Amino acid sequence: MVENIPDMAAILDEMREKFLESAQEKLDRMDEILDLFISGDPLESELQEEFLREVHSMKGMGGTFEMPLVTKLCHALEAYVEDEETFNVDIATQLHAYVDRIVALIASGEAGDVSRLAHWLDGLPLKGGDAVDKPIIKLPLVLIAIQKKELMDITKTNLIDRGFDIVTTQSPFEAFELAMMQGPNIVIVSQSFRSMDGAELLRSLSATQKMSKAKTAMVCPDRRKALDENLQGVQLLSEKNIERDMINFIALTISV
Repeated sequence: MVENIPDMAAILDEMREKFLESAQEKLDRMDEILDLFISGDPLESELQEEFLREVHSMKGMGGTFEMPLVTKLCHALEAYVEDEETFNVDIATQLHAYVDRIVALIASGEAGDVSRLAHWLDGLPLKGGDAVDKPIIKLPLVLIAIQKKELMDITKTNLIDRGFDIVTTQSPFEAFELAMMQGPNIVIVSQSFRSMDGAELLRSLSATQKMSKAKTAMVCPDRRKALDENLQGVQLLSEKNIERDMINFIALTISV
């Protein structure tokens, strides 16, 4: 029986297309909000919060789609307005420069080249004159493959908020493909999927040379029952206490 071999090039093209479509929508909305501030319309806190949510979402997408410079520019933008209670015209004008730079970065095809960070930050308003000279700490890439949306959202949000680059999927088969393409340092999976057992997925990954040294965790409805899987080196996380257990797991597996 001949197995169907996934077309990796097609998968990557599809992922990039999804990113570009979503990114353009977010960047267009950011521009619209900033234009409202610059035009002198009444400053609404809801609009400012929406703008920052779009930036935060874009930052996470940069990690998911392997465009770390998008994440870093969004992080610099957030740092620039961190202590600002309201956006005045001057701040909104400066933020336009960030949005324009992110648009240019994505179009350039250089968003995956971290060595070009200084170039893409050049000329942007930064908090602190030594922002470019600070060492860039590269946190591990985390692959999250969790079936339940609620658990996925909690895990994803906690990792993004702490600056991790992440890639996510609800499919165990896509998780395996992503692991082979991107070589994540940390893998967090559900105990069960509709089409595969989480333990089976982790065993398949650990059997490959590329993923043999990755740190792994499995999210379980009942950790005691999950011990029967006899998974060596796999941290068992409780669905009930996913946020606490996941953060403890991350703290045990990295040192920044």
